[in-house]
Amino acid sequence: MNELEMLQELGARTRLPEPAELAAARTRVLAGVTRERESARSRRFVRGGVTVAAAAAITAAVLVVTRAPAAPPVITARLTAEQVLDRAAAAALKQPTIKPRPDQFVYHKTYDSGRQQQSWTSVDGTRNGLITEDIGLRETVKGCAAGHRCTPVPDYFPSIPATRSGILAWLRQLRGVDTPDTPAGYGSAAADALDFVYLTSAQQHALYRFLAESHKFTAVPFIRDALGRPGVGVAWTIDGDRYTLIFDAGSYAYLGFSEGLPHSGAAIEKVAIVDRVGELPR
Repeated sequence: MNELEMLQELGARTRLPEPAELAAARTRVLAGVTRERESARSRRFVRGGVTVAAAAAITAAVLVVTRAPAAPPVITARLTAEQVLDRAAAAALKQPTIKPRPDQFVYHKTYDSGRQQQSWTSVDGTRNGLITEDIGLRETVKGCAAGHRCTPVPDYFPSIPATRSGILAWLRQLRGVDTPDTPAGYGSAAADALDFVYLTSAQQHALYRFLAESHKFTAVPFIRDALGRPGVGVAWTIDGDRYTLIFDAGSYAYLGFSEGLPHSGAAIEKVAIVDRVGELPR
């Protein structure tokens, strides 16, 4: 028997996996990829829910917060980083405040790494949430119910001190690590808060003022986010790579985060408060 005949005989004896087995394996692989991506995001940020442009203050079951629609590039006077942040802070205060109930969920729709992601995370961290991607991934986000030996991870913090020292202490608590007094330290911590936490308009204002008063960033007069939307930014560098918080060039609403390459990073498409997992904002 030559090598070719031996391979053919071995192939005939080998049982091929059923479609259901292949599907299960694919789900496990994709879940691992997602965990690795999130781990990479955390590593990048010693390097980001989510800042929110709040919608009308209503008490309906679904409270929707939408981002400014894509628009042609806006030509603005060259601003300093402090001026960009001051304008973002002022714009935040013009938005109504929406305070979610503990039993609700924060809905995020983002575009990251070439994929669209939707997530439902528990406001107080006690209920199971869900993450889905347009490639078919579905992963449960485990909550921590009362009586269980775990610590809830909320997506909304009702009381964030508006003072400089209070904001800094909260950023350190949020990340679970020290926040160095450097552009990268402050910028990375702010990106974590803006990308992954529900912030009210007053909380956004306090964070932007904290960043402006730190005088640690450089202005980016024109930049596009991962969805191609035009904006202005404030940036810092890590190992020669530029990282940027991007704001709409007209409204100064937060659009997302750039990692240096064109159209890189994460763009926030929509944030909303909903009553249950899987519910889509109207």
